[in-house]
Amino acid sequence: MVAQAKHHAAAQQVKAIMDDVQPAYLNRTMNRFRQEIVIDDAETLVCVVVSVFELSMQHIHGGFYEHSLGEETVGDIMLGLCLACPKFEKDDGKTASFTLVLLDHIQCRFEAIMGDVEDSAKGELDRQKGIRKLTSLLSMIGHLFVRRMIGARVIKHLVNGLLSIGQGQPEEAIVLAVCRMLKHIGHVLEVVSRGSLKLDRFTNMLNKTKPIYSEHTQMIIAELENARCEQWSEVHERRVVVCYEVVSRQEVLELWSTMHRENRLTFDQMQQSGEQVIEEFACSIRISNMISGQTMALIFSLSEDFAKEENFKQQVAAAISVHEDRVVVFAPDGAPLECAASAPRELLR
Repeated sequence: MVAQAKHHAAAQQVKAIMDDVQPAYLNRTMNRFRQEIVIDDAETLVCVVVSVFELSMQHIHGGFYEHSLGEETVGDIMLGLCLACPKFEKDDGKTASFTLVLLDHIQCRFEAIMGDVEDSAKGELDRQKGIRKLTSLLSMIGHLFVRRMIGARVIKHLVNGLLSIGQGQPEEAIVLAVCRMLKHIGHVLEVVSRGSLKLDRFTNMLNKTKPIYSEHTQMIIAELENARCEQWSEVHERRVVVCYEVVSRQEVLELWSTMHRENRLTFDQMQQSGEQVIEEFACSIRISNMISGQTMALIFSLSEDFAKEENFKQQVAAAISVHEDRVVVFAPDGAPLECAASAPRELLR
């Protein structure tokens, strides 16, 4: 009973935090997860993962919230929790981590949804509901993949399975959902180990059945091929456009005080003294939203040439709790910061 009450309280707190997300200030959300929810065992971790996932799916699926969070915001919250949540050794010797628990739950959800989609005894209304849920799940998986939280093997088995439904002729809604996901993840999948070969196989499977589908679906399949030929130049996630500027000691102290009071610093910064941090570094850097002008983060550097450092964009992304691929950084003179794309992690193999 004690454990059940504990997990119920954790689930309720997750909902309270997710209901209060401010996409422009995700540090506040990530801080609240770490400040307000105690994850001290594997069972509580599972409870948190499942609660976050199901609430995220409601936001992606639509219709549950008047103001749904964007898919990118949901993905960034997942990534932040993946990096922040502790790991536990289970009784069977296996490790329970945010990512592994999430993958297990996604597998269960996928199997349940496909049961509804493929069950001939189900009514057409139930089947269409299942397909809409599948589309939302594929969208979620796409966001997790580009954030390097899901491996390419998962994508391989998922797409092969979906395109093999109905003796290799899945209904159009499934084909459209697969194409949408592949357009989203293609730029990452292309560069991972054997990822290009996987894309070759997927496009071949789609082209074999292309003539049986409507003109609209044929056009979507063609657009996927064109996107690949154009090296995935189309942007599929909303960008977060920020500007950096060096600020004085007095100004950064005032900013630190305000952001600490509003819980908008990074979690580590929330535990530190602003004066001590400022004394340790040569430069204090304000990161602001290019559109609103609002301060989003504070970064500190030992070098005055911080903008030339290879990992500066990574520092900016981490400081605002946003996935690096979404971040566009501008200098005070309006010039964009040239940065290399982030390298895929080993998980993607």
